Amino acid sequence: MAHIGRGFPSRPVVTSRPHPLDAVSTLGVFAVGWEFPELTVTTPSVTIGLDVFAIGWEFPPLTVLYDTTIGLGVFSVGWEFPELTVDVPILPGLKITRDGEIEWRGELFSLTNQFTPLADLTGWEDHPGLASGNSEKAQDHGSEPGQDFAEERVVSGVIQLRDDQTFPDSLKRIRRLLTVGRDETEYPLVIRLREETLLAYGKINRRVPTVENVGIGVSDISAQWICSDPGRYSLLESGIHVTTASPGTVSHDGDVDTKPRLRFHGPAVIPRVRVAGRTLAFNVVLAAGEIFNVDCKTGTTIIGVLDYVPLHDFSVPITDFEIPPGDWEIVYDPDSGGDGGMDVFWRDRFM
Repeated sequence: MAHIGRGFPSRPVVTSRPHPLDAVSTLGVFAVGWEFPELTVTTPSVTIGLDVFAIGWEFPPLTVLYDTTIGLGVFSVGWEFPELTVDVPILPGLKITRDGEIEWRGELFSLTNQFTPLADLTGWEDHPGLASGNSEKAQDHGSEPGQDFAEERVVSGVIQLRDDQTFPDSLKRIRRLLTVGRDETEYPLVIRLREETLLAYGKINRRVPTVENVGIGVSDISAQWICSDPGRYSLLESGIHVTTASPGTVSHDGDVDTKPRLRFHGPAVIPRVRVAGRTLAFNVVLAAGEIFNVDCKTGTTIIGVLDYVPLHDFSVPITDFEIPPGDWEIVYDPDSGGDGGMDVFWRDRFM
């Protein structure tokens, strides 16, 4: 028996296989990590600059399917850096480890190698001669006392070359070290006596080798150095940061005045610094971020490419700004600004 009513056709079902599709897909945030090898540089002062370099990576092929969750498999990131070259100055005295050793221009003269210092060093502990500042009295005995200044330091020693195997090479090596320089440049001379290591700067004045025993690989070479600055210095340079709100204390453990290096940080108007009754001031305005370097030993002043900065009217000459032995308060007092403060660097100086 037939039923009366309405009939509904069945809903068709269409299926399709997933198929590749060229599409632009947006990836969520993910991290790429890398690790650089540790870089260690031992130097008094160095700036390392890297050339421009590119970091490249490659991702695995990405296939997108309908109704599919997209996932990235493990992949690696590779890069290549240019070769890193760092040129640093020789740290004077770095090779010295025992009493009696001498280091000249980075070369060690020691019992531990073929260049042995003999026990006849002169001029190192001696007080140099004096250039008297006294003036004769016109109508009386004696003279009027004046400021005395030490003359240049002359250091003499004998280095025994003992090398029966490669004597010609060793002789050329020490001859090259103990020869006249190309210009007025002085080089570090470091000597350790009685556990005290001190530094001076000088030039070779004389080299006299003996020739009697060269057949058995031995020559005693007399050497003489002349140091225009008679002072001898500590190997390490001390330094402090001083602000306008907080004066600093300079502790100079030597026995004669030493000339510091100064570094002023802009902004500052008429940077001025005082220590031990002397004031050094410059007629200059430093912009924010500018660095002003002053070397009181050489008298040089540098701001960027500018290598001359005029003194203020009430300033002492640059080379007269010195730190006496002992502990001294140092005050930074520019006309205005000076929030960045200043740095003071010095070495203990011994006569």
